[in-house]
Amino acid sequence: MFDLTRQEKIVITFLAAAFLSGVVVLWFKNLYCGAAAAPAGGKTEVGGESRGTPTELSVTVSGAVLHPGVYRVKKGAPASDVIDRAVPLVDADVQAVADRPIETEGAVVAVPLAKRSRDSAAGVGAVNINTATGEELDRLPGIGPKIASRIVEHRKSRPFREAKDLMNVDGIGEKKYDALKDRITVH
Repeated sequence: MFDLTRQEKIVITFLAAAFLSGVVVLWFKNLYCGAAAAPAGGKTEVGGESRGTPTELSVTVSGAVLHPGVYRVKKGAPASDVIDRAVPLVDADVQAVADRPIETEGAVVAVPLAKRSRDSAAGVGAVNINTATGEELDRLPGIGPKIASRIVEHRKSRPFREAKDLMNVDGIGEKKYDALKDRITVH
């Protein structure tokens, strides 16, 4: 049908690849940044004119989320819409704020951490120090990446038989153990 030279085929292939790359980049930007690409204030410039979009609002999401920041959301949408885009943490108490409608420009959605009861010592929601990843251990209060890696290294040679054995890890004393004991388990 088309009789193209080799050089023309290469140019067409390059242009098609560049176009597809652009589409993929825009798709990922939209997927992970949500409508954050839209200018704040809900206004767009078209030919020098400013047009407001009163149905979209800027909302700041903070607290127990992986990607805190400013997001665009439709007026009246439940807070859960914007919380999902900010990716809530495992310990986030999303239900505490999820059903609240977003009604005002510049609203703040502060996602709290779930309150843990003393019953967590029974193993419900507690972190198993014999199987948890370094990242999971790092989320415990007072445990940073260094101590988390020490815990992982310690259990490779000597698994923890009881939670108190955690005090055998360098950097964890009685005070730090007392702060952790209701959040950890070995079973």
